[in-house]
Amino acid sequence: MTQTRIWNYGDTFTSFRGTTVMGELHSPGVFSGYDLSITDTDKIEVSPGFLLLPSGILVGEDVPIEFIINPLPAVATVYTLTCRHTDSDIIGGQAALYALEVGELAPSAVVDGIPIAYIYYPGGAVVLNPAHIVQSRKI
Repeated sequence: MTQTRIWNYGDTFTSFRGTTVMGELHSPGVFSGYDLSITDTDKIEVSPGFLLLPSGILVGEDVPIEFIINPLPAVATVYTLTCRHTDSDIIGGQAALYALEVGELAPSAVVDGIPIAYIYYPGGAVVLNPAHIVQSRKI
């Protein structure tokens, strides 16, 4: 998996101003891609794309990311697919991390990232289908 994070590392003034300007000009969210599809009874694939984090860092993926919900729960469960990033002043920076978190997280609850999609699983070991997925609006 190749991940691209766009920022200007090394020049503290430029790096801070660059991400601040990006964050001020655009709202955090998915720009393109990051579409979810069901690839198996318990697998979800996220397509490559670009998104902007609240910190102003633009994250891009060029290969699909796969998540497995195993075992499928017997009770109705809501999952939030999130992308989170903790900024640090190291060469290469920190990778943005993706997670399927239990619960319906509002954007304000994901302060260090953004929600990409919600999965409303009905329970009862029902096979995953596209009707269970609600993707965040693209900006």
